[in-house]
Formats: sequence, C-alpha cells, structure tokens
Amino acid sequence: MKAAVGAVILQLRDKIGFPYTMVPIDAYMYGGAGIGGWGVLCGAPNGAAAAMNYVLPSRAVVDELCYELLGWYAETSLPSNLHDSYAKYPGQTQSVAGSPLCHASVSIWCRESGFGESSAERKDRCAKLTGDCAAKAVELLNAYFDGKFAKTYKVSATTASCQGCHVGKDSMLDNSLTHMDCTPCHGDPHK
Repeated sequence: MKAAVGAVILQLRDKIGFPYTMVPIDAYMYGGAGIGGWGVLCGAPNGAAAAMNYVLPSRAVVDELCYELLGWYAETSLPSNLHDSYAKYPGQTQSVAGSPLCHASVSIWCRESGFGESSAERKDRCAKLTGDCAAKAVELLNAYFDGKFAKTYKVSATTASCQGCHVGKDSMLDNSLTHMDCTPCHGDPHK
C-alpha cells in the first residue's frame, strides 16, 4: 500500500488526469506513518499539499493554500462521514487533531475511540481522512482558480501570543517557526 501522500495523488490522477498522470507515485513512499514511521507530518495533508504544488503558480500561492489546508486539518473533526465505507464502522469516532502531526492525530483518535494504532478501524479512519484531505485540496484549488479563495484560518489567541515572542525577526526571541498550537506539547511555559 502506498502512503497517504501517494493515495491523494492517485485519486487526483483518476479524477483529473494531467499533471497527476506524470507524477511517479513511488516518490511518495517515504510518507507512510508520518514519514518513515516517525509520526511527523500526516501523509494526508502532505499529499494534498504536494498535489496542490503541481498546479499552483508560485511559492506564495502554495504557502497560502497550504496554510489554509493545515489549519483546516488541525481544527476539523475527522474523518468526515462522507465516505462509502462509513457504514463498515458505524458511529466511527471523529476527532480534532489540534495539529497536522500524524502522532498527535492518531494518538488523540486512539484515545477517543478506544481502538489501537494497529487496528483495522484506525487504518480505515486514516484512509477516510486521506480522502477528506484530497477533497479539501480540490475545494481550495477550485476556489483559487475561480478567483474566490479567501483565507479563513486564523491561529488561536494562545498561538498568536506565543508567536509574538518566538516567531519572526521582529519577535523578542526569534527562535521558532510554527503556526501550530504550542500548548499540547509545551503546556504553559510561563507558569
């Protein structure tokens, strides 16, 4: 089985064709289980971002749409119930990852669902989530090419406060680069 990154490209190859017919799917085998099993970036948004990169005109536009995609992924209750296989696991648990990290996404879902990481239910969940990310990528691309794309994702007030001190050359410390919520991993370091 190809990683979720390749799965997104395969879906777009089937539905859209070129340029996705030119993409070597084996180039995305690295993405499984959060890149080589490390649990870092989830392969679903990674694949969706790669797919968008093939058709967008500039790095600035890619960054803008990826910002929206990753914010959506972090804050959306996934997987959606829009899948043909949803009936296979009725009442399947949805969860909000709070992060685009595979580790966080899977761990939170496992805790909330009671299923283990190696379970068929978790594998089905991740397959559905991959479809959700492919659909979101298409939604973002359609909005962009129709001239209707508008940023909607905003970092939380807590994250913005952290960014004020830690992110960018004008910040006090300039020692971080992120839009993710800091508190799940770092708690409140000021206590």
